Amino acid sequence: MPLITITTNVECSPEGKAKLAQLINQEVTNTHSGTPASHVHVHIMASEFLSFGGDANSPCATVTVKCAAQLLDGAARKSLVERIVPLLQSNLGCSPERTTTFFHEVPVEAIAVGTNIMVFSK
Repeated sequence: MPLITITTNVECSPEGKAKLAQLINQEVTNTHSGTPASHVHVHIMASEFLSFGGDANSPCATVTVKCAAQLLDGAARKSLVERIVPLLQSNLGCSPERTTTFFHEVPVEAIAVGTNIMVFSK
């Protein structure tokens, strides 16, 4: 149940957001083996005031990845960054040097889908 939130100072049309969300969804499902596309959430906040290094005029972005703790190991983090950052560069013009990714691991007992608290067995 990963949640990928993109915040950027770049304008993006609803169609552009839908395209980018679909591309990110595909990359997340490719990285998280066993995570179906229907369980990936993508939230894109475009045209936000966002300053990087004191410069709010050049394109920049933050990526926040929230996921169940046991599903996001070091290799998955690296793979996600390697897949998502180029998408932001090609679709929004945000260079890798002006894109920062934050990972938040959430204990599975703190995640509910509908009315069901998540439980993963090892």
